[in-house]
Order: sequence, then C-alpha cells, then structure tokens
Amino acid sequence: MTPTELRGVPARPPGLIRLRLTLAALALFAVAGGVVEIPGWGRLLLVATAVAIPGAVAVQHGRATVRPLLGLPAAKVYPVPTTVRSRHAQHRS
Repeated sequence: MTPTELRGVPARPPGLIRLRLTLAALALFAVAGGVVEIPGWGRLLLVATAVAIPGAVAVQHGRATVRPLLGLPAAKVYPVPTTVRSRHAQHRS
C-alpha cells in the first residue's frame, strides 16, 4: 500500500482551488515581505513553502496533478502505435 492509499483505495488529490489560493497567498506574502522589510529568512521560508507544495502534490499524486494546480494546460498524450495484422496472417494460425 502506498502512502496515498487508504484501505487500498487511492486518495483523491487535494482541492485545486484551495491549493491555488494557498500558493497565491504565499507568493503575495513573499512579495509583500520585501516591501515591509521582513527578514530575508522569512521571505526564503515563504518561497520554499510555495515551492514545496507542488512538489509534495507531485510525489503523492503524480506529475499530471501538478499541471492544473499551476494553471498549465494538460500534457499532450500521444497514442501508442499498434501493430496491424493482415487478414492473411490471421488465417494462418
């Protein structure tokens, strides 16, 4: 059982809107920290937390879950080529 499973059922990703608001608030606080002159370690902590959240979501729920969180379009899925059998090959076996 992986950490994202509970009783064998995969856990759902966290709320997208809530995470986006959290990331926006952390980024806003980091920028505002420069204006109100909070210590550098405080701004560094805010930025590190904002970077760690998408990283944690990617580890637990996969990289594809992070793309909508950051407002990126879904990754293109390329079809897997399949082999085509001829009718002649099917009648042989």
